[in-house]
Amino acid sequence: MKHGGLGEIIRSGAAPGFRGGAKDPTCAEVAVPRAFKQLEQTLPAREIARQSGFSVNHIKKTWDFRQ
Repeated sequence: MKHGGLGEIIRSGAAPGFRGGAKDPTCAEVAVPRAFKQLEQTLPAREIARQSGFSVNHIKKTWDFRQ
């Protein structure tokens, strides 16, 4: 363990590699999948993929969509 590692754990309240609590809804990791889901209400996923230039699988993998 690095010097001061225990102090950082105590200060942050979280061990390295573990996230606690809900994610910030404005961060891209949360906002982009939500935006894609909203867009799918007006366009099919294949059309979104065609217009973006990326495959549906690439988009899902990049943004870690749950199937």
